[in-house]
Amino acid sequence: MNKNILLGLVGLGVLILALGAFFAKDLLINQKEEPLETAQVEEVNDDMNSPMTEEEILNVTNDLLNIYYRLYYVTQSEEDNSTTESELIMSWMSETMRDKNEIENLMARTEPLTQHPNQVVATTAMALYVSLQQLYVSHDNFITYLRGVDPYYSDLAEFQYQVSLFNTENKEAFLNFAEGVALYPYVFIEFGEEGEDNSIRVSGETQDAIVAEIDRLFGDIFIENEKWHEETGNTNAVVMVVQSYRDFLKPSNN
Repeated sequence: MNKNILLGLVGLGVLILALGAFFAKDLLINQKEEPLETAQVEEVNDDMNSPMTEEEILNVTNDLLNIYYRLYYVTQSEEDNSTTESELIMSWMSETMRDKNEIENLMARTEPLTQHPNQVVATTAMALYVSLQQLYVSHDNFITYLRGVDPYYSDLAEFQYQVSLFNTENKEAFLNFAEGVALYPYVFIEFGEEGEDNSIRVSGETQDAIVAEIDRLFGDIFIENEKWHEETGNTNAVVMVVQSYRDFLKPSNN
């Protein structure tokens, strides 16, 4: 058998195996690990909840939910029907470049929120923005690597390493995202004076409007993710965050 053909067949086998890793929804949180704990805030400065109208809270929340919705699809992989090494690499390249462009667009949408006068909103947006930056860098690095890959003469060990590195960096970015935006529901809270109970600052109508937007965007995604969780024991980080927001506002509807 021609040496080039043999190398090509070996390469194809390895690439197909790696395909499973690349398109395995690795942007997740393993539920077998210790659950993330919500950061404890010992003191809440009044500036954290600088006055926002209910309309402003609703608008900002909807902005974040729409960013999360688009970010969710960055974590999803398209079905691939490639039959050759070159087609497979080009398919990966195309999808990674599309995801990189989407991440860049989401960064542009998030950046203005990092300057919001309400510190809960600003901190949430900054955590989101930093996570998007991490994703952008990991995608850019992987694209640069793929551009230099010769499917017939590539270093197979290096290829496997680069795929693993890409997945690991993305997973870290989403873990940071999940931790960083977990405190956003504080924007809904009216903190009482010492000795007084806290209360929800938004009306039932506003809460219902936010939950309705969550269900509009993520209703089918929640169902799909639950099935995936049952099969794998994992859950998507973006879905986990949005579900936690919904549960905060409507805990009886888990």
